[in-house]
Amino acid sequence: MMRMRKAALILLLTGGMLLAACSNKPYGHYRDDQMIGFIDTLNNQEQTVGFNISEWAKRDEPGPAIADWGASYEARVLPGTKITNEAGEKLGWEDLRHGQKVQINPPTTEKITETPDELIILSMSNEELLARAGLLAGQKGRYKTTVVHDKDMPQPYPVEEIEKDARMYLTADTDGWRITRAM
Repeated sequence: MMRMRKAALILLLTGGMLLAACSNKPYGHYRDDQMIGFIDTLNNQEQTVGFNISEWAKRDEPGPAIADWGASYEARVLPGTKITNEAGEKLGWEDLRHGQKVQINPPTTEKITETPDELIILSMSNEELLARAGLLAGQKGRYKTTVVHDKDMPQPYPVEEIEKDARMYLTADTDGWRITRAM
């Protein structure tokens, strides 16, 4: 009897792990009724906004290898388009900025329109801000190096050498961080 319980428990755990592995949707936290995008372009003359809605469009796609395609949405902002923040405060065209996270209503799943009824500017976590700025590595276990210097000054490091010798990585040490060469 005890053996059967153990076998049933092992089977149940194995089945649960398989289901969790098969349903890996990196953008599964996006909902169909909440189209969310990031502002890519703003055209003041034509009052149009270009949104990167790639993550929202990939919300039902499984697996980690879905970065090969993207989706965009261009919207004309009319005088009657409601622009607010999450708290419901009324905002205007001048409050839209490149890189902002925005919920677009209605989403294109309800009706396809180039003039949304409402744009809600959403707040972003520090991790989202750093990722959108390109300062985080694309995958876990990877590092991204960013060298910042004045544009009028020569490059402080020989970039060609760094790219050629890109097999270096950082490791944590009790004294801080050190550079270790991979063999």
